[in-house]
Amino acid sequence: MNIVFVSLEQSGHNISKNIIQEILKYKTNHKLFTFGQPKKVSNILEISKININSIMGISQILKNFLYLLKLRNHLFNQSKKHKADMIFFIDSFDFSKFFFKKYNNFKICQVVGPSVFIWRQGKAKFINDNFQKIFSIFLIEKKYYKKSKYSYIGHPSSIKNITRKKKFKKITNLGIFLGSRDQEFFNNLNTLSDFLLTNIKYKIFLFTLPKYKKYLKNKLPNNNISVILNDNSYHKYISKLDFALACSGTVHIELSLSKIPHLIFYRTSLLNYIFFKLFIN
Repeated sequence: MNIVFVSLEQSGHNISKNIIQEILKYKTNHKLFTFGQPKKVSNILEISKININSIMGISQILKNFLYLLKLRNHLFNQSKKHKADMIFFIDSFDFSKFFFKKYNNFKICQVVGPSVFIWRQGKAKFINDNFQKIFSIFLIEKKYYKKSKYSYIGHPSSIKNITRKKKFKKITNLGIFLGSRDQEFFNNLNTLSDFLLTNIKYKIFLFTLPKYKKYLKNKLPNNNISVILNDNSYHKYISKLDFALACSGTVHIELSLSKIPHLIFYRTSLLNYIFFKLFIN
């Protein structure tokens, strides 16, 4: 069986990588491919040939709709070229659904489902009616899916998680996660730049992606700031934090598993703010 793993965001890349590495531990006749993975996973062929842009929020979806059409068609053509039998979408359910509505001649599995216990349960119904399986990281979602469709896999980050051992006394090491999307990264950096440039109280660890490393080094020439990449030392650095600020649900889980006190923050566009305000009392 030929299987394509589709990941369009950093959290999806990490989960896809962990899953593939686990599969490779076993002898199998399946041929695996990745689509959207920025770094090669073992000897797995990456089949996307266009830049993968991470898109968040209604305004960005509308602005990039032609790109999403192009991405959908490219995924279909590459999957067909490599004779894919099954496609695993890692997170990004809205794109999974967008793809399936036009190209439903592949068996589709969803890894990390939409937050149906927060949003509309109709998303779970769509998966029940159309997808082969849903591999969930939350047990709370089980009741929304057919027994034959649902499998609980836990969060892949728990495999590499390192629990914080030292007792909390005061905040010395402060971790800041600025986000993996350009929109998040630059908005959050601008919001926190005054604090980052003038801070002398904390040792700050900025967790980021390789593409932002040089920019941060030039933007923040502060000896109290260390730039940490998502590499083999990532979880080790997390375990050394006393407190963290993050704008990611995935990072929230990683920090929780490591028992790091933290605060989650988001800065949205005006259009997204007005939309989400409708759901908040």
